[in-house]
Amino acid sequence: MSFLFSGCQKTSLPPPIAQRLNLNIPSDPATLDPRKGGDLISSLFHFLLFDGLVRQDDDDNISPSLAETIDISEDRTVYTFHLRDAYWSDGTPITAWDFEKSWKDILHPDFPAMNAHLLYPIKNAEGAKMGISSLSEVGIKSLDARVLEITLERPTPYFLDLIAFCVFYPVNSEIDHSHPEWDQNSGKNFICSGPFILKEWKRNNVIVLAKNPHYHRANSVILQEIQLSMVSSEMTSLQMYEKGEIDILGQPMIPILTDAIPQLV
Repeated sequence: MSFLFSGCQKTSLPPPIAQRLNLNIPSDPATLDPRKGGDLISSLFHFLLFDGLVRQDDDDNISPSLAETIDISEDRTVYTFHLRDAYWSDGTPITAWDFEKSWKDILHPDFPAMNAHLLYPIKNAEGAKMGISSLSEVGIKSLDARVLEITLERPTPYFLDLIAFCVFYPVNSEIDHSHPEWDQNSGKNFICSGPFILKEWKRNNVIVLAKNPHYHRANSVILQEIQLSMVSSEMTSLQMYEKGEIDILGQPMIPILTDAIPQLV
């Protein structure tokens, strides 16, 4: 997703010109709730619409995102995340409770999460998902509005890499409680935390994302809008690319026809 952000420059540069990116995807995402997804198309939207404690760049480096600082205990089993001053797309603060509730929801035995197993390094997480342990015994605890404490079963060297995956991105706990179908449509109930917001969703037709002014790195987001059209035909997408109607061809959007590769290089 590096094409979404401007680079870090030491010199002062004028703000980037407003840009719109046009893409094709084969179908609607299965879900826009990052706790539930696992397929490629859904994950693409989760990375665009939501944010987590950390993010992974194109060089596989992990850096804090919604977490401002991270403390790790000497035995490497307790991680304390201090959240930065960040906001949901409706302007309300993102809290440690949002993380605690989102992660514990995933671990409820009846919650339909494809990737719940990714949380199993957390103390009693697997037991909770299996219905053996209670959610109160899980090592996920908000110490206050800005501090989240995670206790692991054992030292897990890749834990920070793991939580960069979108299943660990929280949802707004208040809207999830009051409007549990919030992820089904665009509108005021679709509250997110990432670089973009859901501006429009016409099923089997088009999804339009707009830059999120409340995103904590909004000044570094180059694009003002992304339009993703539903086009399942690889040949049609190739023709649209050649006409300049879409800007990117290939994974994770639409595969490139093998026979077309010579004319594209």
